[in-house]
Amino acid sequence: MRILYGVQTTGHGHLVRSTPIIRELRGRGHVVDVVLSGPPPDPLWLDRIGSPLTTHPGLTFSAETLLGESVDFRATETGVSIDGANIVLESVDIPAANCLIHVIDAVLLPAQQSIGELVVASASGETPQFTVLLAAVEALGLTETVLDPESDLTVFAPTDAAFAAAFEALGVTAEDVLADTELLAAIDQIRWEQRDPAQ
Repeated sequence: MRILYGVQTTGHGHLVRSTPIIRELRGRGHVVDVVLSGPPPDPLWLDRIGSPLTTHPGLTFSAETLLGESVDFRATETGVSIDGANIVLESVDIPAANCLIHVIDAVLLPAQQSIGELVVASASGETPQFTVLLAAVEALGLTETVLDPESDLTVFAPTDAAFAAAFEALGVTAEDVLADTELLAAIDQIRWEQRDPAQ
């Protein structure tokens, strides 16, 4: 999991409490991006926290999403906003399966991208995702179709973890499947047979 961990540096208390938590999260294999906001801390704390680490001399900072876009976090008179959407302070820290949810009062939409652009961006991102799906699309010769913003597509896009679980259950590897030309040809045949004849 990738975690954005923000710490206010107006006093050492926040740093004292946050440092062991950050180390524990990283020790469990999570990628923790730390943002220190406020007065510059003692360099000793920077060494203790480690990288990746960014500092911001105020209560406003930007962070990168998994899609590579930037969102702005700002302190306001009534709380905190994210790209203009206010965090609903009565609905924060809601536990979910693998995270905490903070409710905001508006909908944040990513830049409009085709499914192909999203898959390619995710596969080449800092934490690659959909790499098996992209390899399968390329093996089927569908890259141009998927990347075409005019294509009218419904794509069921399994994550790499979903593919890995399926391959393990089937006793095969991604390399086995992608190298199986007969299987790929059968999938391609099904794709064409299920097309709407009117298209």
